[in-house]
Amino acid sequence: MNIIFYSAAVMGICGIVTGLLVGLAGKIFFVEEDNRVMLIRNELPGNNCGGCGYAGCDDFARAVVAGKAELSMCVVPADKEKAERISKITGINTVQKERRVMHIRCIGTCDKAPDKYIYSGVNDCVAASVVPGGGKKACEYGCLGYGSCARVCKYNAISIQNGVAQIDVKRCTGCGKCKEICPRNLIESVPDNIKYKIDCNNRNRGKDVRMVCGTGCIGCGLCEKVCRVKAIRLVNNLPYIDYSKCTGCGKCKDSCVSGCIQNI
Repeated sequence: MNIIFYSAAVMGICGIVTGLLVGLAGKIFFVEEDNRVMLIRNELPGNNCGGCGYAGCDDFARAVVAGKAELSMCVVPADKEKAERISKITGINTVQKERRVMHIRCIGTCDKAPDKYIYSGVNDCVAASVVPGGGKKACEYGCLGYGSCARVCKYNAISIQNGVAQIDVKRCTGCGKCKEICPRNLIESVPDNIKYKIDCNNRNRGKDVRMVCGTGCIGCGLCEKVCRVKAIRLVNNLPYIDYSKCTGCGKCKDSCVSGCIQNI
């Protein structure tokens, strides 16, 4: 009986001492956090996507308060009212960043872009890209369609339709995770208010393109020639739009003989 009593007493004393030590350590090592961090955190989207370059919204809020980050670094910018509230919290005038989304430069669906062999390996774009020929698709620049980008998207903004990845711009935050994993480097960041986009990543020309895709850009350069504001330029036989110059007139789309320039 005495053994049980002494054991219980020892355990009780150990518990009290441990509690006191933990409490003392908490006071000694306590770091007081600026209350502005929580106020700013409450105004942020809360997606924790990491697109700003920080571990999450909490870390980003601390960086904003410390003056190490600007609100414009958030890929899911706050609306005007939230931006104004954050300005009052920090005492710094915040500038809203233009909302951007990701765009996949490929519309080479199964009916337009043939396969060169039957692939029976892992359903993963990265894995498929290292097999002989860089994957089964005849177009060595096109979307492989195995959904690696869709699996890394936290917001279910990407789906595979008819062998090609499609992005739902309403869900896309522009974090760029899909761009990082795409082995074909055909995903780019664009403003969400654009009117036209170029849906091809093939750097070949003419006949070489037509042999592997019925809607691929043949590098003719007509879109560049008809653009009055010089918003389109050809790089490695592919047109790129400078959206800071584009007026959305649509002449590039009208001139495209391949149909790879599409309106949003």
